[in-house]
Amino acid sequence: MKCIEKFYLDIFNFNDYIDVCSKKEIKIKYKSLYTESKRLRYFFNYKIRKFKKDYVNLDKIIKNANNLFIENQIIKYETFFSNIDGKKLDREQMRAVITDDNYNLIAAGAGSGKTLTMISKVKYLTEIKNIKPEEILCISFTNFTVQSLKESINKIIKKDIDVYTFHKLGCEILKENNIKINICSDDRLKNIIDNFFEKEILNNKEILSKVNDYFLFYLNEIDSGKEDINNYDKITIKGEKVKSNEEVYIANYLFKKGISYIYEKKYPYDNEDVRYHSYKPDFYITDYDIYLEHFGVDENNDIPWLDSVEKNKYLESIEWKRTIHLNNNTNLKETFSYYFTEGSIDKYLELIIKENNITVNEKSDIEIYKLIYEKNKTNYMNSFKRLISTFINLFKSNGYGVDEFEKIGVFKNKNLNKFEEKRHYLFLNIVYRIYLSYQNYLRTNHEMDFNDMITLAYNHVEKNGITKRYKYIIIDEYQDTSFTRYKLIKSIINKLNCKLIAIGDDFQSIYRFTGCDLDMFLNFGKYFGEHQFLKIQNTYRNSQDLIDVAGKFIMKNKKQITKDLKSIKKEEHSIEIFMYKNNNDIEKIISRLECQNLLILGRNNNDINIFKYNSKFKINKNKITYIDNPKINITFMTVHSSKGLESDCVIIVNLTDDITGFPNKVTDNKLLKYVNNYKEYYPYDEERRLFYVALTRTKGKVFLFTPINNKSIFVKELIRDNKNIRITK
Repeated sequence: MKCIEKFYLDIFNFNDYIDVCSKKEIKIKYKSLYTESKRLRYFFNYKIRKFKKDYVNLDKIIKNANNLFIENQIIKYETFFSNIDGKKLDREQMRAVITDDNYNLIAAGAGSGKTLTMISKVKYLTEIKNIKPEEILCISFTNFTVQSLKESINKIIKKDIDVYTFHKLGCEILKENNIKINICSDDRLKNIIDNFFEKEILNNKEILSKVNDYFLFYLNEIDSGKEDINNYDKITIKGEKVKSNEEVYIANYLFKKGISYIYEKKYPYDNEDVRYHSYKPDFYITDYDIYLEHFGVDENNDIPWLDSVEKNKYLESIEWKRTIHLNNNTNLKETFSYYFTEGSIDKYLELIIKENNITVNEKSDIEIYKLIYEKNKTNYMNSFKRLISTFINLFKSNGYGVDEFEKIGVFKNKNLNKFEEKRHYLFLNIVYRIYLSYQNYLRTNHEMDFNDMITLAYNHVEKNGITKRYKYIIIDEYQDTSFTRYKLIKSIINKLNCKLIAIGDDFQSIYRFTGCDLDMFLNFGKYFGEHQFLKIQNTYRNSQDLIDVAGKFIMKNKKQITKDLKSIKKEEHSIEIFMYKNNNDIEKIISRLECQNLLILGRNNNDINIFKYNSKFKINKNKITYIDNPKINITFMTVHSSKGLESDCVIIVNLTDDITGFPNKVTDNKLLKYVNNYKEYYPYDEERRLFYVALTRTKGKVFLFTPINNKSIFVKELIRDNKNIRITK
């Protein structure tokens, strides 16, 4: 009976939180007692019966005991939690601070006091749990956030805590092991990619041809027709605006072959059908009097994504076109959408050329490439370069080596149609060549990049351990970690038997281009096992109106963690959509603002050019002066740069439905699935999170500056899903 009493004392003494390791020790400690109690026939003994039941349900019992411990701590240290730098923690913040399992994940909504919670945790550990400052490691992701966090900790706690970036942590570990390294500059990969497209490619005919083919034919996916996600302008290499990416392919094919054509030339013969009064065939091959129509049907002459009414209209139009060409004895050739998915479009176009004796005067690869590069160097090309950079960073952050390119080859992906297979093949070949150039540069110059350095630090921890004696590791912005960083942290934890507190917001994971992988956050248990998951859901920045709209928007992707964000702030029409005809209309918004600080957010750095030709504004780096009211402090930033910041008011620009608009339709690409640890694709998932970050930077109102005739698909979605959202022109 004394052993049973000791069992309950171990659980309900309320002196400390019972973590997973302690729970396992309790299970082992009392396992023999439980085995013995099962053999005893003291059914009449209440204590034995209760012990047997509670041992079986130990997880639930300890969970209840921990909840009681947390409540007791909240009451006991009410004064402590009521004055953290003059602020009082809410209940969710207090629970996050007191919870003390081996692995802890805290999902903190935008503006919910994440940094305050982290500082409070450090203060609680040092002042309540008597953890020494040198036994705590805090990690943040940029030098700026590290310095800010360190200053806040020193101000509030007045103790020196190790606050590092992952870069600093890796370097400290290598320094312990007397390893000297030469880290390449942050823009080294960018420079290698730039050099590849500006110089190296010109001396490699094979890869030059592949790049040309990718840009001419495979830059975009073929049109699905199922969703309004490809409703941006489709532009040919000649600058024509066509109706579909399949038509882009055909136009560029004719251009490459040196075949003259006119897009949508008016059909020369009159017709009596008012429905087709201004009939314009897709392509007219001028020197041979040939019309080419492209029909968006599958091999069964079906259009599955259209309803029956629209489908019948489209099929009737096909028959009408065939009939009018037959009646007027004009030469009509046809292509179909299924030619693309089955990979036969080139064969049928070649057949049309051969059967009609069309002379081919194929343009040289150099001629085509120079046109592609000059035409695209400020938009498509830059976005494509960023896509390559993202791929390589993710590739290396997974610890992959050169052999991995064979393993991720598309020949192993059975879910691709022939068009997608060729598209992926070309992309992987281009990335592979750039990856080799990059690795060769690092090797030749005895340099290593961030991912190599983290991997090296991990190897030394695995082999030699670590001299620091941390008991707690607290990681900020954990949603933006990577697999190599995870491995390093897990290795340190295993060597030191320390505890982990990871805090972040999956809604704000926007740094995939640096090699970050959201799977580390969303599937935390897969990597660390049993853990505590907590949420901080009271936001102190945004109004309830704004977070309701933003929350509904971000949760369209069901892979995100559901949060019930709450705010006591009220702001009517906190999101306003301003539809403009001219970029200069932005002054109409700014002229009526009464805020002191205004943040202009763009998707890209060159979005600041919206003010460049407006005489009402002056630009000085990222500062903008409004001549009519110079007292307004106007700052321009990219959305990425604004992460973690806030302003009185925000205006989001570049909300156009273009391939390099917002969402950017090149950088958020299915091709990244080869280097992501989560394989299910949600359209523009990272761009959606980036837009959410932009929406939640404001303490007051946010204005969405979008063209009236080419609205971003994100803006269209907000209008469709929020009937009361304010729209002005």
